[in-house]
Amino acid sequence: MLLLALPMLFETVFNNLISTVNTTVLSGYSETGVAATGSVGTVINMLILAFTALSVGASIAISNYLGAKEWKTARELVFVGVVLCIGIGALLSIVCFFAAGGIVSLLHLEGEVYVLAVAYFKIRVAALIIAALQSVLLAVLRCYGYTRHTVYAGVLQSVVNTGLSILAVAFPTTTVAVVQKIALAAVCGQLCGLLLTLFFCKRLNIRACRVQSAHAFRMLTATVLRLGVPAALSGGSYTFSQVMRSSMAPLISLAAVSATVYYNNILCYAYIISYSLGSANSIFTGRLCGAGEFDHAERVNRLLVKCTAVANFLLSLLLFLFRRPLLSIYTDNPQIFAWATAVFAIDFVAEGARAVSHIYEYSLRGAGDVRCMMIAMIVSGWLCGVGGAYFFGIRLQMGVAGFFLATALDEVCRAVLSVWRWRTGKWKTIFAAKAA
Repeated sequence: MLLLALPMLFETVFNNLISTVNTTVLSGYSETGVAATGSVGTVINMLILAFTALSVGASIAISNYLGAKEWKTARELVFVGVVLCIGIGALLSIVCFFAAGGIVSLLHLEGEVYVLAVAYFKIRVAALIIAALQSVLLAVLRCYGYTRHTVYAGVLQSVVNTGLSILAVAFPTTTVAVVQKIALAAVCGQLCGLLLTLFFCKRLNIRACRVQSAHAFRMLTATVLRLGVPAALSGGSYTFSQVMRSSMAPLISLAAVSATVYYNNILCYAYIISYSLGSANSIFTGRLCGAGEFDHAERVNRLLVKCTAVANFLLSLLLFLFRRPLLSIYTDNPQIFAWATAVFAIDFVAEGARAVSHIYEYSLRGAGDVRCMMIAMIVSGWLCGVGGAYFFGIRLQMGVAGFFLATALDEVCRAVLSVWRWRTGKWKTIFAAKAA
C-alpha cells in the first residue's frame, strides 16, 4: 500500500502545485486574472471528469482482471480506454472551443473578468485531448504498480508549467496576453507530461492488445462505462457544487471570487494524504476483490481510516494556524483575511469527514460497486453542496463561509453513506457477477 500511496502523494502535490503556481504568479500581477482563471478552472475540471470516467472505469476493470490473472483481457481494456479517451477528448475540445463564450457566461462573469476567462478557457479546452490521453495512460501505469513513474511525469509537468508561467509575467504586455500565456504554460506542461508517460509505457512494455471484433470492443466499452460513468458522476456532483458555488460568488463581490480561489488553493493540501491513500486503496481493493481476498480488504480499510483521520486533522490544523502568512502570498486584501478564520475553522469538519469518504468511497469504486454511491453522491452534491451554498451563503448572508459550510455538510453526508454501503457487503459480489 505504501509503495502505491507514496508516489501518488508526490504526484498529487505536484498536480496541486500547477494551480498554486498559476494563482501565485497571477495574484502579483492582476487579481482580476485570478478571479477569471479560478472561475473557469472549475469548469475545466468538470470537462476532465469525462476522461476520469473512462480512466476510472478502465483502471477498475484492469485491476480486477490483473487480480484474477486474466492478462489478455487487461491488455484489451488498455486499448479500449485509449481509443475512447482520444475520441471523446477530440469531440469535447471542438464543441467547448466554439461554445466558450456561452459556457463562461453561465458563471455570471462580466466585463474584464469575462474577457479574460474566455481567453484562458479557449486555450485550455483546445488541448483537452492531451489531458484525456494522459489521464488514461497514468491510470494504466498505476494499475500495473508503476506509480513511481507517474510522479516523474507530474514533476516534469509542474516544472515546465512553473517556468513558463514565471516567464509569462516577467515580460508582461496586456492582461489578456498574460492570461493566455499562463494557459499555454499549463498546456505545454501537460504535453511534456504526456510524452514522458508514453515513453514509460513503451519502456515498461505495457502493451495494449487490439480487440479483434466489433462485438468484443462494444462489450469491453460497456464494462468501462458501467464502472466509470457512475464513479465520475459521483465525483461530478462534488465538482459541480464547486462550479455552482463559483457562479454564486460574484453575487457577493469580486473579492469573494478571488477569496474562494485563494482558499481552495491552500486547503487542497489538507487532504493530499487521504486522497493519495484512497486512490492507492482503490487499486489495492480491485486486486484483492479480483483474487477473492475480501477479509484482507476490510482490514486494510479499517487501518487506513485511522491514518487518514489523523493526517487530515494535523494538516488542517497547520493550515489554520498559518492561514495569514499563507494568504499573504496571494493578497493583502483585509476582507479576505477577515473571512479566512471562519472558512479554515469549518474546514476542520470537512477534512475529518473527507478522510473517511476518501477511503470507503474509493475502495467501493475499486470493487466495482459504483451505482448506489453514484445516486447517493449526486443527491448529496445537489442538496448539500449546491443547495447548501445558496441557503447558507446567499439566503442567510454568510458569504464565503456559507459556501464552505455547505462543502463540509456534503463531505459529512458522503462519509456516512460510503461507510453504510461498505458495511452492507454488496461490494463482495460485484466482480464475481461481472466475470460470470
